[in-house]
Amino acid sequence: TNFTKGAPSLAQDAQSSATPGYYAYAVIMAVNYLIYELGMLSFSALSKIHFGDEGIKAFGMAMFINTFLCGIFAVVAAKYLTNAKLWTMLGFILIFAGALLFIILPKSFPLLALCTLLLTLGEIVTAVFTQPLLLHHCGGKLGQIHYGRGLTIQKLGSLLAGVILFPIIIHGAFPWAPFVLAFGTFFILLYYLPDNFFAKAPRAI
Repeated sequence: TNFTKGAPSLAQDAQSSATPGYYAYAVIMAVNYLIYELGMLSFSALSKIHFGDEGIKAFGMAMFINTFLCGIFAVVAAKYLTNAKLWTMLGFILIFAGALLFIILPKSFPLLALCTLLLTLGEIVTAVFTQPLLLHHCGGKLGQIHYGRGLTIQKLGSLLAGVILFPIIIHGAFPWAPFVLAFGTFFILLYYLPDNFFAKAPRAI
């Protein structure tokens, strides 16, 4: 009797599991999405609160900048950016700065434009590697399950942003607190990722 018939090989088992650091990276990207969504949502809410009737115009300007820059530079970034770890860090810092500065500084149209520029540039460079890295580090028959879990973890960051926007960011006494926690979480988890996690990282194109 062939007791090995139908049994998965060790290679298949290895291919059917996420690589070490996979879920830590998913949490890192959840933090990234949290800050990005806090930025975009605060642009909208604070524009209405501080600019009144001009709020729609202000947020429309922000969306134009975001859409215009993404349309021009997203493909270029995907083609030429290669250092995944470096650009993941720099992208997060840009998103972080763009979101936080508009929340804590006196509101003005130029500030909104600057913060949108920072946030959008961060979005562009991080998007080059986010989904490709998730796909790259899971495979085999269970790869799609791991990828689905990774996406779910990422999107929890967006969900959390919506939950805390008004009670903490808009009306809270310490709107900067989630940013401090997010910054620390991002870089602590990034530090403990395996050294080879970003090696030969795929890109969006």
